[in-house]
Amino acid sequence: MYERLAKLAAGLVAPSVIAAKPGEETIEVSVPASTAAALYEKVRNTLDYQEEHLLRRNAIHRILKRFRGSGEAADDMASGLLKELVWAKYLPNKTVPVVLAQKLTEILRKYEQLFAAAERSPEVRERLSMWLMDAEATEIEYTLAPPISDEALASFMYEEMRSRIDWDPRLQAQPDERDLRLYIAIHKTLLKSNIPTLRFRVLTLYYPEWAGTEAPAALIEQIAATLPNVVATIEREIAHPMTERLEPVFFVCCVTPLSKARQSQQNY
Repeated sequence: MYERLAKLAAGLVAPSVIAAKPGEETIEVSVPASTAAALYEKVRNTLDYQEEHLLRRNAIHRILKRFRGSGEAADDMASGLLKELVWAKYLPNKTVPVVLAQKLTEILRKYEQLFAAAERSPEVRERLSMWLMDAEATEIEYTLAPPISDEALASFMYEEMRSRIDWDPRLQAQPDERDLRLYIAIHKTLLKSNIPTLRFRVLTLYYPEWAGTEAPAALIEQIAATLPNVVATIEREIAHPMTERLEPVFFVCCVTPLSKARQSQQNY
């Protein structure tokens, strides 16, 4: 687990896929449609206000929820999603390469198998579907705009805290479990990561090959076959009492001094 956590930032340090190459076909929307969509989204954002970096993910979630209910094909969903994000000015007009839709199509297709698995568990179908929607929307947001600086900061603080924490020997937890819970606590406290983000990040810790467009077919089938257990395990780790106990320790040791230092610089 330690090696996986140490490589998290490296997996995200890639140039943004938004910028099209010279001469490459891009997605373009009309100005009136773009303005109207942006106004609509502004109204929506006043109703469900969250941190700025979560607004696009929320928009992706809403759009995907509508598309999933319509039964559209993955390639149509990918193309429609990008166009709506450009309309609403979450992505720049005449900049997003058309080929990006192909990448999103592959991501949507792998989740289709998991949504199908959720349908086979009627007693928890709704809960599993919403969980998958959270993970899917977060992965697409990460694909469109990799949070390189955030993940680099989280990885740095993880390395620092991992070497400083003196774990109580009475805690019945394996090193991998401690590493995972420390990482979750850092995400919650330092990055203010919400539950959907944590769901996707922890999923990729358990299954490093899941992220991206080249998840092996065997892995997709494995997760689909055990989906209720996978979801339950991840939810249990996110809400684990040890994680809750680590949050105030991390806040006092790292976040508060950092905030004071920034305030001193501003006053100076």
